[in-house]
Amino acid sequence: MNKNILILLILIFNFGCVSNNHNNYFEFDDIEYYRLDPNYVKLSENIKIIEDKDSSKIENFEFNIIHGYKPDGTSDKNFPKKLLDVGYVKKSIEPKFYNEISSIFSEKRAIDSYSMGCIPWFRDILIFKNKGNISGIAKICFKCRQSIIRGTIKNVENFGQDGDFEKLSKILNEENK
Repeated sequence: MNKNILILLILIFNFGCVSNNHNNYFEFDDIEYYRLDPNYVKLSENIKIIEDKDSSKIENFEFNIIHGYKPDGTSDKNFPKKLLDVGYVKKSIEPKFYNEISSIFSEKRAIDSYSMGCIPWFRDILIFKNKGNISGIAKICFKCRQSIIRGTIKNVENFGQDGDFEKLSKILNEENK
């Protein structure tokens, strides 16, 4: 009888661990959405080269955010303010969409796979926060179907596959009505 109770407790413990082990990229309780203002005056019709040694210039930050791979991580607490300084507008996302967004930003296998080869304009940026701290950043280019995701150790290689861009676009457009 004691063996059965022990086995039952082990099964309950293991089941509890599995159910808490999710594939979400980020832990979050808030999402800030930044959209590049449609009236934004483009940096240039052609991509211009800005040298990294002059990285303190706002133009360099602007270029690297809109077209490049910056930020490198999630430690810059001033990142949201800097986005506002270079032409992004902060929008809100209602918590009713958090579960669906969490599902989109999770590690999964892709059924339909593709890749794109254009130069992205990251017009949409989501900042995931947990207890007031930045836990993740996702830069999205819906036109090129490219993304840059920071703040996770999960495999983000398949993000955007299986309709993720369409689902996310629908949520973000729903919020802007």
